[in-house]
Amino acid sequence: MTEAKALLLAIGEHRYGALWTFILGTGVRFGEAAGLRWQDVNVGVGIAHLRQIVNRYWDGERVVLTIDRQTKTDAGRRDVPLTGWVALALTHQRAQVEQLRLVAGDRWGERDLVFPNSLGGPLRENHVNEAWHSMLKTIGLEGNGQHPLRMHDLRHSKGTLMADEGEDLVVIQRTLGHARASTTADLYIGKVPKALRGAAERFDALLAPATPSTISGENLADEAAP
Repeated sequence: MTEAKALLLAIGEHRYGALWTFILGTGVRFGEAAGLRWQDVNVGVGIAHLRQIVNRYWDGERVVLTIDRQTKTDAGRRDVPLTGWVALALTHQRAQVEQLRLVAGDRWGERDLVFPNSLGGPLRENHVNEAWHSMLKTIGLEGNGQHPLRMHDLRHSKGTLMADEGEDLVVIQRTLGHARASTTADLYIGKVPKALRGAAERFDALLAPATPSTISGENLADEAAP
């Protein structure tokens, strides 16, 4: 939790800061974020509709990007709620897109993308990934023997935090767009969530008065009396 907060503060002004904030706050896949359109975002209500995804494939000579209306799975076509800090990041992102459009001029190709490249087209994951690791090294969260933090770990952080807070398995599944609840369970319910630890502690407190250590010597003497 502390690392996630530190990361949010550090990436705020980065070129891809809003994108990374969006992934962390919603748990979406990179391709889902890259394909998000402004027409599918309602900042006022606080919701984003995932209706298309950026895919990539090798055509024999180079990597080609496509924007597909078919998400990874049927479960991937979903609505995700926006926290206040994610909504604020999107507001800043809209201003950044306007600046990109202004700089590109006639070279701009309008696709209505929330997170476009410098010419309005879809982002390439490998380019954003390079910027991700460079940023982590700059702020001291990567290098010097530290465990590497993948960009995809932003999505996993969302699932882990939800599990720790005791969210229902189905809620986590629908948030992340998993086709099967078993996938969600395998990824995030393998450890003991905070809610389960809390339940165990409350159960312990409930039964504590009945344990031998809490029975007074006087009571024991009474029981032994004829």
